[in-house]
Amino acid sequence: MALQITTEISTDAGNTSSAYIRIVNYSLSKEGTAEFKLQLFKSEEDSLKASLRPGSIGSVDPCKNQEIGESIIISLTKEVDKTTLVKKMVETQVLEEVTSMGPIDQNGNATTIVTQVPKIQIVEQEVETTIKQTVADFSSIQGVDIFTIGYKHLKSKLSELYGTENIKDC
Repeated sequence: MALQITTEISTDAGNTSSAYIRIVNYSLSKEGTAEFKLQLFKSEEDSLKASLRPGSIGSVDPCKNQEIGESIIISLTKEVDKTTLVKKMVETQVLEEVTSMGPIDQNGNATTIVTQVPKIQIVEQEVETTIKQTVADFSSIQGVDIFTIGYKHLKSKLSELYGTENIKDC
């Protein structure tokens, strides 16, 4: 599997209008990304020569293009709601007992009056909060050839750069 770019592009090995690009390997991260390493050649013929033992006569090294880069990274994540308890400072109303001097009773003794007065206090409380969290989601690549997914994204990127009409499946 590979793609050919049929419009002229610049590479570090010179210009070409038959660039040949393929995915050589991939890696998955537990954070939820798939990275596909790319190899770019000036032609399909050069890609075949690259398959020869490195350093042998006729061997060709891959070239580079700054717009395309050396890899393509795909996000494999989803957002989920997570309910958690967090400590927050909240205002709360409490009743505070206030004692004051009352009237003198019939025996001449002092009396006291106890009243409850509302008061605002700031206290730390655990509050249930729902937050959005991004987590890895590999379900989209289960049971599917991962290279098919990589080429789909690569073709999309190349189509944006050079136009759909200039990208050919090989």
